[in-house]
Amino acid sequence: MEENLDVLPQYILEKLKSLQLELEDGDITQKGFDKKRQQILSPYAELMNRPSQTEDGQSVANDDETESYQQNQDEIERERQLVEQELGPEPSAADVDDFLDFLPSPTRTPAMDFMEAKTEHSPANPAIDRDLRPSQSMNNMSSSSSVNDLKKSLSSDGVAVDQQQIFSRPLPVPPLGSGNMGRGRPPPELSINIPGRPPPFGRPPPNASMMGRPPSNQFTTFPPNVRPPNYRPGQPNPPYAARPPGMYANLPGQPMPLRPMGSINHRPMPPPQGPGYNSYAQPVPQPPGVRPRNWMPPSDGPRKRRSIDMVQERMEGAGLAKSSTIRTVDPNSQRGDWDTQSVRSVNRSSVGHNRSPSMVSTISAAQFASPTTARPTDNRFSHRRSTSGSSGRYSSNGMVPNFRALEPPPQPLTNLGHLSPHVLMQLAGHQMLPLEPREVPPGILDVNGHTEMSCFSSIAEILRHRALNTGRNVAFTTLDPKGKEVASLTWEKVNARAEKVAHVIRQKSGLNHGDRAALIYRKSEILDFIVALLGCFLAGVVAVPINAAEEMAELSFILSSTNVYLALTTDYNLRAFTKDLQSRQQEFPPNIEWWKTNEFGSWYPKSKGGSDYPEITLPDLAYIEYSKAPNGELKGVAISHRTIMAQCNAYKAAISPSEPQANGRPAFTGPDTVVSYLEPRQQVGLIIGILCSVFSGNSTVLVSSTVMDSAAIWINILSRYRATIATADYTALQGVTRQFGFNRAEVMNYNKKQPADLSSLRLLLIDTLIVDSETDVHIAENLLLPLGVADPLQVVCAMSSLPEHGGMILSLRDYLGPAKLEEVVSNDKPDKDGQSMSIRWITAEGSSRDYWECLLDREALKDNRIVVLATGADVQEQLPTTKAVLATAFGFAMPEATIAVVDPETTALCAPETIGEIWVDSPSLSGGFWALPKHTEAIFHARPLLIPPDTLYPEPYDQEFLRTGLLGATVGGRIVVFGLYEDRVRQQKLGADIGIDEVHFTTDLVKTVLKRVTVENCAIFEVMVNGEHLPVVVCESNFPKEDLARLAESVSDVLLEDHGLRVFTVLVCPINAIPRHFKHGRKHIHTMQCKKAYEMGRLNPIHVKIDVDRTIFSVPKREETAASASVWRTSVAAYDEAIRRGLIYGGGLPQHTGMESVREVIDERTGFDLSKFTNIVDILLWRTAVHPEETAYISLENKGKETKAYTWRKINGKIASTTYYLTKKGLRTPSRALIVIPFGIEFIQAIYACLVLGVVPIPVEPMELQRIKQDTSVLLNVAMDHGVSHILVNSVTDELFKNKQVAMLWRQFSGRGTKMPEVVNISKMSKYGKLLGKESGYTVKREWLSPDYVAMITVSHTPDMVRQSARFNHQVIIAQCQTQKITCQMRSQRGIVANSLCGFSGLGLLMAAFCGVYVGSPTLLLNSTEYFQSSVMFFEWLQRLKVKDTVTTYPLLQYAMNHITTGEHRKFTLQNVQNLMISSDGRPKPHFYHQMLKYFHANRLSKETVNNVYSNSMNPMITTRSYMLMEPITLLIDLVSLRRGIVRVLPPEEETLGILLHDSGIVPSTTMIAIVNPETRIVCPANVVGEIWVVSTANVNGFTEEDQKTHESKFNASIQGGDPRISYARTGDLGFLWPVQRRVGSLNPNVEEGQCLFVLGKLDETFEVNGAMYFPQDVEASIERCHPSIPPGGAIAFQSVNETVTIVAVKSAEAALSVVPSVVNAVLQEHMFLIDTIVIVSQGNLPKTRMGDKQRGKAFVAYMEKSLPALHVRRITNQNSPLELPSHSGSVYNFDDAASFMSRRRSIKSGVSGPDQTAKDDGTLGDGYVASPTQSQFELPHIESPGALELDHDLHHG
Repeated sequence: MEENLDVLPQYILEKLKSLQLELEDGDITQKGFDKKRQQILSPYAELMNRPSQTEDGQSVANDDETESYQQNQDEIERERQLVEQELGPEPSAADVDDFLDFLPSPTRTPAMDFMEAKTEHSPANPAIDRDLRPSQSMNNMSSSSSVNDLKKSLSSDGVAVDQQQIFSRPLPVPPLGSGNMGRGRPPPELSINIPGRPPPFGRPPPNASMMGRPPSNQFTTFPPNVRPPNYRPGQPNPPYAARPPGMYANLPGQPMPLRPMGSINHRPMPPPQGPGYNSYAQPVPQPPGVRPRNWMPPSDGPRKRRSIDMVQERMEGAGLAKSSTIRTVDPNSQRGDWDTQSVRSVNRSSVGHNRSPSMVSTISAAQFASPTTARPTDNRFSHRRSTSGSSGRYSSNGMVPNFRALEPPPQPLTNLGHLSPHVLMQLAGHQMLPLEPREVPPGILDVNGHTEMSCFSSIAEILRHRALNTGRNVAFTTLDPKGKEVASLTWEKVNARAEKVAHVIRQKSGLNHGDRAALIYRKSEILDFIVALLGCFLAGVVAVPINAAEEMAELSFILSSTNVYLALTTDYNLRAFTKDLQSRQQEFPPNIEWWKTNEFGSWYPKSKGGSDYPEITLPDLAYIEYSKAPNGELKGVAISHRTIMAQCNAYKAAISPSEPQANGRPAFTGPDTVVSYLEPRQQVGLIIGILCSVFSGNSTVLVSSTVMDSAAIWINILSRYRATIATADYTALQGVTRQFGFNRAEVMNYNKKQPADLSSLRLLLIDTLIVDSETDVHIAENLLLPLGVADPLQVVCAMSSLPEHGGMILSLRDYLGPAKLEEVVSNDKPDKDGQSMSIRWITAEGSSRDYWECLLDREALKDNRIVVLATGADVQEQLPTTKAVLATAFGFAMPEATIAVVDPETTALCAPETIGEIWVDSPSLSGGFWALPKHTEAIFHARPLLIPPDTLYPEPYDQEFLRTGLLGATVGGRIVVFGLYEDRVRQQKLGADIGIDEVHFTTDLVKTVLKRVTVENCAIFEVMVNGEHLPVVVCESNFPKEDLARLAESVSDVLLEDHGLRVFTVLVCPINAIPRHFKHGRKHIHTMQCKKAYEMGRLNPIHVKIDVDRTIFSVPKREETAASASVWRTSVAAYDEAIRRGLIYGGGLPQHTGMESVREVIDERTGFDLSKFTNIVDILLWRTAVHPEETAYISLENKGKETKAYTWRKINGKIASTTYYLTKKGLRTPSRALIVIPFGIEFIQAIYACLVLGVVPIPVEPMELQRIKQDTSVLLNVAMDHGVSHILVNSVTDELFKNKQVAMLWRQFSGRGTKMPEVVNISKMSKYGKLLGKESGYTVKREWLSPDYVAMITVSHTPDMVRQSARFNHQVIIAQCQTQKITCQMRSQRGIVANSLCGFSGLGLLMAAFCGVYVGSPTLLLNSTEYFQSSVMFFEWLQRLKVKDTVTTYPLLQYAMNHITTGEHRKFTLQNVQNLMISSDGRPKPHFYHQMLKYFHANRLSKETVNNVYSNSMNPMITTRSYMLMEPITLLIDLVSLRRGIVRVLPPEEETLGILLHDSGIVPSTTMIAIVNPETRIVCPANVVGEIWVVSTANVNGFTEEDQKTHESKFNASIQGGDPRISYARTGDLGFLWPVQRRVGSLNPNVEEGQCLFVLGKLDETFEVNGAMYFPQDVEASIERCHPSIPPGGAIAFQSVNETVTIVAVKSAEAALSVVPSVVNAVLQEHMFLIDTIVIVSQGNLPKTRMGDKQRGKAFVAYMEKSLPALHVRRITNQNSPLELPSHSGSVYNFDDAASFMSRRRSIKSGVSGPDQTAKDDGTLGDGYVASPTQSQFELPHIESPGALELDHDLHHG
């Protein structure tokens, strides 16, 4: 049957056309063509060939149906785009594509789905099929054979032999934006057909079922009251949308009205399923015997979350260890769950609890139905568990750059990349299932003893109940910092004022039901805040308390993201806010109406029973609480009324004793009196202080945190109000206890009327991250017990809350009794069902009020394992004799809360006795973040992985959890927390493979430092550098400077001794230098802010200690690579390895260009062939004869204000006069004359006069008065070395030679016994009256035209002042002019503007002196003095002369851009310039190119006009971009590959891993270049770096400084195996050729236009470290970016005696120390080697030329000679005995692996080896490190060997 290609998608047709072109060009064989074509078309075979059956059974082609399908798909795509345009960006300012829809399934690999589809059609790619065979076998294994086969695949030590045989790798994620597939969707051939998952957007390969009917439109039809899939609630218009008509009606982006909530125990019903969701919601049929994903056992009644049958099913094939965490659900549980279909609905709900769904971050059904897996990881850092590089808590442990919580692709819920087969085997059947929640006791009563709290549905209803029944009881009281009562409100008053606020909002605001209102109150205005909050509840408005905003931008962000148009505040606060904005010259956020609620008054019902109260109609949401995460993200958590009621219900049940107290007193049943200083406007302070007080009817005393500064005041308040519950934190309680111990009598007698008595206190709730048992005992024994508390340790109650997630209380020691745990036991005999295991219920040990401690093995904790050494009374007995860790539990989880311990990296449920992240599911949880659906999905609705023993493939657990960010474990059912996810400090484990880390926790480490070392404060964190976790310690101390080194050493030693932690960096800072933040009214160390300051270089330490020898393992040791071959010797092996790994493609042409010979060069005006001239003087004579009165040169006079033109006749006459004058002065052939004349017409006269006389001119730049001594010394050295007989000057330079300093240098040189040259002032010449040629007899003689005759010498200097004197004969001068005319298409009608700053050698001299004569165009000579006075003059003359071609340099352009004023910038236009050549002998600067285009954009400079020219001292134009008529070719080159000499191009999204390069153009005519290996002299293949060799008629004849042997090796080099007749000139520069192709027309093949040269740098400046090659400019660029105090161009790197040294300039001396760790980290991270020595200098002492070029050679000499003034010198390496890890056998260099060198490490035992290099008694530091006295400037060392380095004593210890 004939194939119908018309039905194929457009991008498939494009593929077929490209494939056809390859066949026609011969790039592919017919067999390969057929194979690839079949691969492309195989997914569409059914679509192209499928017949349709008519009624009579005949088969016809259904073209109409196919066309209808295509139209429908196009319509879907258009409507999807319209939906996105209407919805716009998210309010978080992030518009990031959602990758959930095409990531692989967590329960099935893409390979499995392809294998299942294999029955329908053959695989498209046999290679893919071959890679996927292991998955196929795995998918077909039985439960028993799978385990056995997997065990066989493991070696005896448990390490997988071949993971590919067990676990298939995921397919690569396709690039974004492919064709018309929609953003971020894969093309159809990579789409994955996953059961229960919607098809991806775009046009997938149709099948028979799809052809039967067009697919429904899932973008326009939605179920009632259900948001569209991509709906983004709370979306603002940027940034403050104008208020719409009708005040607040129909606000754009406003969430739809939500359903009124029912009773607290009512689970929301699933939303109705519309026709648009059929394809998502309907379960996909499964093959027989295969359990569907999300399978749930059928049940007639309410479904259990986990039945015994399901647990036993998990046990099949493997035994479960006895654990107290494998549980089932109480059969009497009354919770109902949704059916399987409803789980895939839009408004999701937790499977386990009646937690409020994420109403504010609803996602599409497609997103929910498509589970996520890890994106393909970058192998560069695959040896580490790190996702560094993206924002978010679980992607990087650092601070975010902006407070806005951006929406990245959510963290993968299934991280299969970290689950190796060995790990799967360990976890399968041994995972700890989530703990069974404890129930809330039924019938919780109000304080009146007869009203059940379950009859209330909201806090608003309870508030009215309080006002009606206990209205005269005091509800809230506020005190001033001295403990005096300021104000109080009864329940009646609170309700009356709140009703008034609600009444005004309903009547006057125009807010709709569910709209948002901001609450902006100070803490001192807390009563007004309470009234406003409760008023919003009564009015059905969502409150937005704003307390976390620290600046105007954050306030604006909150207001705009929540669409707030009404702000509630007080009169005082509004005035203060207005005054503050006026002082900052800022305006109020627009479209916000501000109401002062303190002026509203009260509202009371007319009837006593409250029957005329307005009806309460509540939205789902109650308030949105914004808070900052530890990483700085500002996110709003949406709290619903149901969440509030569930939290209050659980809290009241937890703190209400049901049995008599231990002291014999009856159980407490009345209302509590709560004293709290915690922030009452948010988090746990809001929950306990306000919401739970309303719920429980408590009387709450709200005080300022400053009362804790006085122990007497706080104790007096508790005593006066007979407080039963108090909230506090450890820091304040420690201060109170300390004061009480010192001044007990003063505290006891503070108020004689009210004695200090805390006997009424029954709970002291301490909000804390971890339990500090030592502090608990201290508070109980030294504070509470003396004040009358009978059982003080029972009163002290640590409380764990979740401040980032709405303040939910996670755990405390409550009154509900111990939890019921499950235990799996092994039966002696199988039961009737054949099961040998059963489950039994056990009760956790002890009471829920017990103060529970345990001793844990410290070494096991480092491996994330829990090994309990002692519990109960044995703890205190064993604690003094062991170094174990004392851990104290918070208690059991709050009632109704399900706890799971999950590996935060893999998201798999942890095994028992393992530390992981605490995940919680509870009705007390919020539904998610406001307007951040991806964050909500990843954080609030996370599903852990369960590894079934039968399949060994991870499956999502059927319950959703909140990721708390807390790391801990459950021991005996109790929660033990060790710290936050960010508090981990990891480091490489000694004796283990690379990438295996041991874990420490910040709190434990800081406690040790503060206890054993005399420091004020301390912060400890880890940084990720080069794939390694490195510990950093920042301390505050006021020690003298001489003791700081000892202090830093003590900190490092203590942590090493007590914890085995090898500290990478210790920074000692002044007091109060570490960043802090406010918490509970006090400043606390902010570890993440400190880490950010460290990484940004904002800390200003007074001492720094760095230890790389014992902490860095990602680079090989120096002795291992010292004898390794150079990069050039291993380039062949590196090239083959790169091809084998698929990093580059082999088979390219060798890097060698061709040469185009030029037979004639026609003068466009006369038609004469210029190639017939043999020298430039003859062309000048010809121009004089042909066009005598046309302008030849233009000079500027009177500081550029006047011009003077010289015709060809006039310039001829002046040259003749100069020639005659020089003849009279005795200049003859073969004399040499030094031309020291400023840029001007006399400079031209002198050069041509010397050429006419046969005298060799040597033009040099004149001296400058500011540098006259240095310039004169250089000038006289040139004269002496070249045997100059005369120095030609004019009147200006003649005056300089009469300067005293010049005269002194002249006498010094003459005293050496050499003949000094004669100074000739050509300004004194007289008019000759004749012209050159026959009239005067002055012409170039024939013998001077010999190739060996030196016609001219030009002198140039490198930035390091290395002189290069190039020899020219007449043929070279003509050839260079010829190249310019042909390549630049120069015409006589367009003038030339020459600048003296680049006009004494190279391309500048060629354009100034010769090209104008050769082409016949006028040349303007611009002096450097004039350019520096007015840079705009250069550009104005370009416009006046309509210059087409000009040459300049980077420094000249940069100077002009810095000094041209705004007014001058508008005066000129560059539209006539067609070829602005930037001459450079090195790598082009892409960033400067874009900066320049932006600057001159207003002057109409086009992008194609700016052209790089590669100019070397041996040829002024080796390559050029002139008239290529295209922008520079930009390549992003991989740095790792480049170090091995391989050119690997990276995609744009990997910009941070490479360097950006611009090309230098193509070779001109008569020029040929080759890229050659400098050692083997073999032409490099494609994608390989080599030295640039040049063959050209424009090459100079040689350099005068070289001997014959050097000249032969440099100018007569030959390629190994090449044509021996061709002699190449070696430039000494490295680079590569890159083919340039251009397509003309969409269907035509690419046409190769040539090979562009990319220049990388100079060969003699590169250095090798660890067997890799580095360009100093790349290392310097990394250093200059790493710290704000390093100026641009402020670093120089070089190698000295096998050691790398970097000299770094700083803007201020105060930043000298803070720069050191930044430099070390930057080089290690980006270049993977360690700097050996760092020298810090002031900004003005970095060796540079006056134009800003770095003088690396001069810096090297100064370093070796100890002559560079340094602010600080720091030796980095060889300061401690290094530690080593076992080597990895059988590995090779990995180009894209940051730890590739690790595999070559020697295999030795871990531990300290080598001599002790600690400080000795004699002042030395071991191995010859001798301490020198402290001084303000340090002398740099003279390095005899790597160990002989003298450093300052203060710096040695760092």
